[in-house]
Amino acid sequence: MPELKDHGMNITVSSLISMVTLGTMVWFVLQPVMVSQMSLALADEMEDQIETKTKPISNAFKVLLQSDISRLKRNIAILDRRKTHDPDNFSEADAVRLADYEIELEAFEEAIDDLD
Repeated sequence: MPELKDHGMNITVSSLISMVTLGTMVWFVLQPVMVSQMSLALADEMEDQIETKTKPISNAFKVLLQSDISRLKRNIAILDRRKTHDPDNFSEADAVRLADYEIELEAFEEAIDDLD
């Protein structure tokens, strides 16, 4: 009878050791999955926080860009009118300024589209 008890004890210890080994293997297999899921959740949370905190700055920048766009459109309209109605007073400097205003307007409109 004592032999059975010893034998039973050996089976329990070996079962315990195999369970610990199995648990360790499962941990090393599942750990990367759990870490990646946690990092994705953390990244989503950080993205939401960043968006919330930068929204007022983005809105202010849009207002400034819109103001610059309005100013440029006014200046372009003035120069276009002068070019059309008074070509004698439309100088080469005015033509360069008009081209610069149009390039700047296009850049500002692209920037405001990128902010949306």
